[in-house]
Amino acid sequence: MAVLVAMLGVVTFAAPADAFYWYGWPGGPKPPKTVTPPPEEPPPEEPPPKEPPPTTVTPEPGTAMAALIGLGALAAWRRTRRQVIETPTSTS
Repeated sequence: MAVLVAMLGVVTFAAPADAFYWYGWPGGPKPPKTVTPPPEEPPPEEPPPKEPPPTTVTPEPGTAMAALIGLGALAAWRRTRRQVIETPTSTS
């Protein structure tokens, strides 16, 4: 009798277990269909080609200042070098 009750229970409650499947899985439920399909998005428009930024011939003020400092340092170095060379040293 217990075997008959067990067989009857298996046959009665045997059904696909939909709770263990997700959309897209083999044997899973099909996703619900909408009444109207979603609208197709048009392809994105290509942006216009970017124009290169205008080039300037005039350097920035910071660049000109750095060049002047560099030239001043070079002039000062040459001047001190000349003074050292021209100064006679006494070899007694």
